[in-house]
Amino acid sequence: MEFNAYQIPQDNDLYIQQNLITEVSQNSSKDNFHIFASQSAAYTQMNGQNIFPTTTELGIELNHYFQTSLFCTYTFQEFTIDEKNNETIKNFWYCGNSLAVVPFASSVVHPKIKIYGGAGQAFGENSTPGIINKSIVHYFWALTPVVSAEVNISENFKFNIGAGYQLIMSDYKKLSDTSNIEGVASISYNFK
Repeated sequence: MEFNAYQIPQDNDLYIQQNLITEVSQNSSKDNFHIFASQSAAYTQMNGQNIFPTTTELGIELNHYFQTSLFCTYTFQEFTIDEKNNETIKNFWYCGNSLAVVPFASSVVHPKIKIYGGAGQAFGENSTPGIINKSIVHYFWALTPVVSAEVNISENFKFNIGAGYQLIMSDYKKLSDTSNIEGVASISYNFK
């Protein structure tokens, strides 16, 4: 049995549905590059606490199949990294670069493989009972590979949902122990 993608199906309803889906979301292969902006939210746990970090990025997409961007991730919540010494992180952020490969980018739904890498700072305080509160600052490196399913809502709007692993590398072991799996959802807009 031979399959021909351009052959008109016998069922007219199927043909109409096929054209609606491919016409709405198909990318033009003649584009060389364009700028995109993306906003994502993630869910992870750090020491048993639910955390919702957000990531904002601005980058360049090459022929719809490769992406590179500058990004910053910020966690708006406080979380404890050492219960014994009452060490609480109040400001957790990192910025860096990301690279992505998007196979089958012209399909309505397709995979996306992305890796984020950057450096950041965790700022908080140590409030051990009987001792004066003191500020703590920890610097770290972060590496987050993410695999997701991307949906072309239109030629310019895309939606992603997937999972990744946020690896925190720091001289302070308690901060490195916050490395964990995370779920990620994002929306992006491509400027032509």
